[in-house]
Amino acid sequence: MSVAVGASARAPGRTRARVRALRIIAVIVVAAGWAAASYGGFASAVILPPPDVVLRELLDLLRGGTLWQATLVTAMELVVAFVLAGLLGIVAGFLLSRTRRIAAAMEPLLAWGYVFPFALLYPLFVTWFDAGPESKIAYAVVNGFFPIAFNTMRGLSNIDERYLKLAKAFRASRQQIDWHIKVGAAWPMIVSGLRIGCGMVMVTVVLGEVLGANAGLGFEIQQAVNTFQIAKSYALIAFLTVLTGILLWVMERAFKASRYA
Repeated sequence: MSVAVGASARAPGRTRARVRALRIIAVIVVAAGWAAASYGGFASAVILPPPDVVLRELLDLLRGGTLWQATLVTAMELVVAFVLAGLLGIVAGFLLSRTRRIAAAMEPLLAWGYVFPFALLYPLFVTWFDAGPESKIAYAVVNGFFPIAFNTMRGLSNIDERYLKLAKAFRASRQQIDWHIKVGAAWPMIVSGLRIGCGMVMVTVVLGEVLGANAGLGFEIQQAVNTFQIAKSYALIAFLTVLTGILLWVMERAFKASRYA
């Protein structure tokens, strides 16, 4: 018995180690392919600068102040937009789930918001909010709202009736049913919506900065491309990738620390 328990306890650790190993291997393969293509002459240095050139550009950027100013702007936009999208999406999903008919009527509309190409509307956001951070935040909030509201509503409106009947049998109040039964049972769906919404917010904030902005990492990338500083644009993209990974890691840790994890 103890041997079986010990083996089952070690299994998740082995799985995590294998996943990490596969990630490292994937990064090594991409880096090796990049180096082979650039150093082997298979790709022009104008299109694909060598890794050492990009690394030197990144180190120069890290030593300067422009990168950190742009990072502060982008990080502020990301955090504010995600918090607003999360709050609005969860509240809207909760309210829409209160009545099954309303939930059934709103479900296709929220699903439509998933696939609508909001990039077409970005010029309107710039017109309404100017080219500053406000337009990027509003644009990202709208994009992140729909997956969060959709998943929250679906999760809360599809609770097993047996849980609700059991709670009513123990004379639980409506608030207790909402918080302890519905939210607990729907938490995986809510977290799924938050993950998707976070991804949408990150993509649309940077896209908004690329399409039209006066500050931020997306703006710096676009400026580097426009002035044919290709190595600098690669360095900025690499830095943005690391920043995104850090933000996602923080979010995942916050989810795991929640009471419903």
